[in-house]
Amino acid sequence: MAAHPDGSGMAFLYTQDGKVSLASLPARGSGAALQLDGGDGAILDLAVGDRVLIRLTGLALHPEFAANGRLFVAYTCDSDNSPACGGAGTSSSSSPPPPAAGNGLRYQLIVEEFTTKGGVDNGMITEARRIFAMGLPPQLVDAPNQQRGGQIFFPPSDDDGHLYLATGHGGGLGGEASSPFLGKIVRLDVDSMPGNNEPQIFAAGLSNPRGCSFDSMRPSDLYCAGVDEQQNEQVYLISNYSASPVTAAISVVVDHGRPTAGQAPSIIGGFVKRGPADPFLNERYVYVYNSSMWATAETPSSKAGGLHAYPSARIPNVRCSESSPVPCGGEAIAGSIVFLGQDSNMDAYIITTGGIYRVIPPGLCAGGAPPPAPPQQMPPWLTWLISILGLVSMVAIPSISSCLCGGAGAGAGRPTPNWSFSLSCCSSGTTN
Repeated sequence: MAAHPDGSGMAFLYTQDGKVSLASLPARGSGAALQLDGGDGAILDLAVGDRVLIRLTGLALHPEFAANGRLFVAYTCDSDNSPACGGAGTSSSSSPPPPAAGNGLRYQLIVEEFTTKGGVDNGMITEARRIFAMGLPPQLVDAPNQQRGGQIFFPPSDDDGHLYLATGHGGGLGGEASSPFLGKIVRLDVDSMPGNNEPQIFAAGLSNPRGCSFDSMRPSDLYCAGVDEQQNEQVYLISNYSASPVTAAISVVVDHGRPTAGQAPSIIGGFVKRGPADPFLNERYVYVYNSSMWATAETPSSKAGGLHAYPSARIPNVRCSESSPVPCGGEAIAGSIVFLGQDSNMDAYIITTGGIYRVIPPGLCAGGAPPPAPPQQMPPWLTWLISILGLVSMVAIPSISSCLCGGAGAGAGRPTPNWSFSLSCCSSGTTN
């Protein structure tokens, strides 16, 4: 999902097989379901002609998309089966070769620019140029669950002028021998003239990124979820407080450790929720871990002694609202979560293999209990006092939790704030 930056309530939805559709997101409270413009047909299908995709990995709209119509896609392809994969592209043959032009390897990660200046409604989306290409080790393609790289995104600042690309494995599979850009966050200058857009390494040391996003209010902070070489599921804070892009520092702020034996890593990065519409999530980083919604936030003590450790907690009792435009019976969300996104109004969306959901505050839930006050920072002595009182009132705590959270528990040994959220289902399709 990539929201239209003009605030029109439109968004581009894309699938791994290369199809891009334009959707109208209904206003909150309208009772309407999400609608695809022009029916179910895609406005752009990348898997046509001599371009054969392995998978579409990312889509991003230029911050000035409403004026310039520039759209960017990232995908992986096999040059043995796709003539356009190893070349300069169908309509950019007169352009200079793209930076890091694949190293002659069979598998490629490609970033291309398209233009919608002819009008999206008329299907006038055409390829403009190839921005970037690099070779991929065959291990990353043969084991797709181990390669989550290929996401592209712009920072919230319009004057940055760079597109960011997150790539997968850099060391464990011999990635550095294939390309110096593996396991990195790469900056691409998409506003410069062709030939002057050499890629820059913004941050290094990522193994398997699974969702990155800039904080909209602190654009120097980039959050990524990922899995390291030891299969530890983590959330990273990448801070760039220097004018030099190569000085960005990576800190592990949440570490969930390795998954249970026999289970694959399931962490998916989200975003820092901003805006007064939902005080329960405001200023908290929201992400997915172990098929559940989690939230974390920086605290005064999270950087004490040079350490970066954010307290995190599972959001209990996440369920679909009974007033959802697409009926879902007030039950848990359907399908596996594959993406967390936001629209231009900063509303949060959960995209699963069973539908698209909009997150709404608990106060909007039909028949829901009045929401509790948002958790506030407390002085250490008050925390100590409450901890002692908690020993006295252990019998009362389950009753309070049942009223506020529907009796849902959290992971063993982890603090659980009294949050309760419902989801408004916008579509019951399988768009992912």
